[in-house]
Amino acid sequence: MKKIDMHCHILPGIDDGSANPKETLAMLRMALNQDFVGMIVTPHGSVRNASVERVQEIRTLCKKFRIQAYQRLGVRLPVFPGQEIMYSVDTRQLLKEGKLLTLADSRYVLLEFLPGTAYSKIFSAVRQMQMAGYVPILAHVERYHVLREEGRLEELADTGARIQMNYSSIDGGWNNNTAQWCKRQLKDGLVHYLGTDMHNSGERSPQTEHVEKWLNKNLSEDYVWALIQGNARRILDDRGSHKPKT
Repeated sequence: MKKIDMHCHILPGIDDGSANPKETLAMLRMALNQDFVGMIVTPHGSVRNASVERVQEIRTLCKKFRIQAYQRLGVRLPVFPGQEIMYSVDTRQLLKEGKLLTLADSRYVLLEFLPGTAYSKIFSAVRQMQMAGYVPILAHVERYHVLREEGRLEELADTGARIQMNYSSIDGGWNNNTAQWCKRQLKDGLVHYLGTDMHNSGERSPQTEHVEKWLNKNLSEDYVWALIQGNARRILDDRGSHKPKT
């Protein structure tokens, strides 16, 4: 099935993802073979590396590899700028100042937290971002064990959050606790996006085929489409509409 990846680290030399342009093109080729038709790139962002210059570098690299995908791979692959932002109390202000990026210039913001972050802090972050007019997306929610308590994903969604899960985290058998938890959340309809979170063409590459088979077997066709493409399209459709609150 055709997919849009809204969480990946393909830009070369800018974070712990792709090391160089050659690696980026290899990752793009692998993504194409997995039927990805668009990507929102999400290099890590935080207070420490927030700057207008870094934001411009991300935008420039997106344009470069959109062109190179066509020239070297023979396809027009849309590549949109974004960031995976380590949340802090300064995040909202840095977004307003143009020192951090929303996803594809939309209202949607991909947020991550330290694994041991308390639930109260995650909940507060969602509230603060939502009240400022953003739509916070929680990156790879399977990493935060505080979210495995019954009812917490629902509460966050009711507060305005959207939930993202990595394809790779779903791929596991009955003895893999994380995979089983992920599958339960999917069956309950609590996840909004799936992303590769790919960092290289090796152990963290975009491998989705096995997970797609599980999705198609266990979830409705409409929900699968929303997870892998439809909801990401809503992000792209929202481009240019965001005006941060003061």
